[in-house]
Amino acid sequence: MNKQRGWRTITGIFTFTAGVAVGLFGSSSISDIFKRNNREQQRSSVAVTTDDKEDKHTIITPRDQYEVTIPNIPEHFDKYGLPKSESIISRSSYVTSINYGRRQPNWVLEVMNRESLEHNVDREHTTFITDTDVPRLWRARNLDYLNSGYARGHLVPAADSRTSQQALKDTFLLSSNIIPQDAKNNMLYWSRVEAFARSLILENEFKEAYIMTGPIWTYPDAHIEKPSEANLIANNDNSNNHDNNSNSNNANIKTRNIIRQVSYPVIGESTIHVPTHIFKAILAIRQNEDKEEPYFAAFVVPNAPIPPSNGLLMYKVSRSRLDSLLGFRVFPRLEGEKDLCVWDVCRLGRNFKRSARVVEAADGSTVANA
Repeated sequence: MNKQRGWRTITGIFTFTAGVAVGLFGSSSISDIFKRNNREQQRSSVAVTTDDKEDKHTIITPRDQYEVTIPNIPEHFDKYGLPKSESIISRSSYVTSINYGRRQPNWVLEVMNRESLEHNVDREHTTFITDTDVPRLWRARNLDYLNSGYARGHLVPAADSRTSQQALKDTFLLSSNIIPQDAKNNMLYWSRVEAFARSLILENEFKEAYIMTGPIWTYPDAHIEKPSEANLIANNDNSNNHDNNSNSNNANIKTRNIIRQVSYPVIGESTIHVPTHIFKAILAIRQNEDKEEPYFAAFVVPNAPIPPSNGLLMYKVSRSRLDSLLGFRVFPRLEGEKDLCVWDVCRLGRNFKRSARVVEAADGSTVANA
């Protein structure tokens, strides 16, 4: 099949300069985000039934979908409203930051433990559905994936969300938890990455894991962290007076700037942007007597077929490198973390269970959607 049919290509220029990433959650903790979003959704929402053919269901949709409220802003700036380009929503088993422009999440955060993994819920009648918490103009739809050649890839896997039927269903919301993913990557290599994350709880001594997953748009070999780039990122990250550096230092930094090209397709009438890479940042917690010890590792994997012989450590990146690629800081309150991979756990199993659920892929073939 001609993969060009049904999608367009976006080409841009990427200039490598590192900066200090901003805090993701501000002054709120992760648990605060879950609780606050649930309260606000109950207080300021209406029930809306979508008329899309592929998802006959009712979902709670917040008001004020198109504008953002900022306290203490001068009234004349807010006279006609300030545009809202994303929405952070708490679901049953995850928190998601939905990017309206790219029709998919910026990131999705799950908290994994034995309880979330060991419940047995029925996936048989669960299907991918349009997310009506997103304004109609920017929703991803099932038809966007038809004949595109891309699978509907979960960021929070269905296998991770077994606490309830609702938690499982929430993982199938297109705008909240799904990205266009290379079908072979989705079914093979990425499935092993997800199994690795679960093994931290099921087979090792970690009591819980905070896992953030999402798309990246960058140049082809961005997952390969070169020493010169790592040093530049670290220097920028540790400097509070970067703009006041001497002229010689600024000149030195300018000579390191490299212009690269970023190109990726968009699919469907909704123009869903296909990510070039997928990241997974894992913060695993080990209980050491009366103290919790945090262990961190991050991986950036190309959204393409990956040779099965490629080890997970090939795609490991530093926390600073990941922040630089994303434009925000993952786990902004995290301090004193240790390297997760020193425990020799950052390995992919050779034998992994492919999902028994087989669904129709976007190109008409049958592939597993994990």
